[in-house]
Amino acid sequence: MAALGCTTNVNFTKRSNTMPILSAKDNPPSKSFDSSILKTEGMWWVAKVKPRQEKAFAFELLEQGIDYALPYYEKKVRRSDGKLRKSTLVLFPSYVPFICGAPHSELLKKDRISVILPVKMQERFKKELHALFLAQAAGAMIEPVPAEMPYLVGESVEITSGPLSGTMGIVVDTRNEVRSVVLSVDGLGSAKVTVDVGMITSNK
Repeated sequence: MAALGCTTNVNFTKRSNTMPILSAKDNPPSKSFDSSILKTEGMWWVAKVKPRQEKAFAFELLEQGIDYALPYYEKKVRRSDGKLRKSTLVLFPSYVPFICGAPHSELLKKDRISVILPVKMQERFKKELHALFLAQAAGAMIEPVPAEMPYLVGESVEITSGPLSGTMGIVVDTRNEVRSVVLSVDGLGSAKVTVDVGMITSNK
């Protein structure tokens, strides 16, 4: 689908203001389109939504034919009975990027949304978001970066092989033969991707 003209009236289906934790198969798709993010047309925007409203808002966008991208990560927690519980969580809480010619004023009236933010550097945004989806497709371990993590003091590196080749990042952790590299998406935040030590090189 292609959502290039969001200036027409947008009427959303009324849903509950609370969103339960969903199983992986019940989540909205992480992308509403099959093509590469780099090939998308139209302007990207970022909706800042209220807590735990990301998936519900994505469902609403899906119903209205408005394209979006909502990166996930898998969290594993061992329960008291010893069983491993897996949850599919939003990588950038409270933020939902979507494509629209110009957000209609009706979007701003929805209870789920706090504000709609413009993406100033469109090509950079698409490239950085694309890198995260490449990492997911390659099976890399991805997790959020806490806001207080001082990763900016880490070493600047470039991934030199694999599907993320050419991607720039910051080393934030070193364990055995792997490195945790931060990939940032302008306007959304950062995610930590674990790659093999042989796949990176210093930018110094």
